[in-house]
Amino acid sequence: MPQKFLSIKNLEKYQTNSKVNPPWFKIHRIMFGDPEFIKLTAAQRFLYIGLIHLAVESGNHIYNDATFIGQRLYMKCTEIDLKPLYRSGLLYTSNLSRTLSETEESRDRGEGDVAAKDDLKEEETEKNIVRSREQAAIFWTLYKPNPRKVGKGAIEKWFIKHQPTESEFNQIRERIYTLNNSVKWAEDGGKWIPAPMTWLNQERWKDDVPITQDIPQMHRSRPTGVVL
Repeated sequence: MPQKFLSIKNLEKYQTNSKVNPPWFKIHRIMFGDPEFIKLTAAQRFLYIGLIHLAVESGNHIYNDATFIGQRLYMKCTEIDLKPLYRSGLLYTSNLSRTLSETEESRDRGEGDVAAKDDLKEEETEKNIVRSREQAAIFWTLYKPNPRKVGKGAIEKWFIKHQPTESEFNQIRERIYTLNNSVKWAEDGGKWIPAPMTWLNQERWKDDVPITQDIPQMHRSRPTGVVL
């Protein structure tokens, strides 16, 4: 299986803010003298700095998805080229597969079975929480009828609690996109559009009611870099 998370090299060494998802992160001057950083193009440097931002807010577990990264950094997903950052050593993938392999070897030797299971369970829990946070961030951006942008924390807690599968989350995204471009949600200035938490709590993406009246194609709006 391909690695699912990305990490910034030596992030903990240079980022000392102990808060979860802090409002700022550090850009050290020494980075601009790093030979590997100098070799990067301007676009690749911007991407790398953006990835530092995502790493700080996710505990250095960046969701390895070009669509998500592009959306968060306001870039086209086709512009997300991570290969130069891999080659430079500035970015690396999660060591989850290596950890699993080492655990299997330890189990074959009859060593540390309980500890290994606990480690795997903790790793899986952390992975699910990170994935849920990424889903919440995508939902926050996609749910067009939320002009006041309220309830972000509650939305994240909902996703962490329910942990939708990839299939379920794809259904949520597809339903939102369809509703965003429907006449029903556009009429009366969005008067009949439910609040995001109401929509989630009522599992409205499972509704069987078809949506047949769409806004003309020229007025449709799909967020840049988001593939549904």
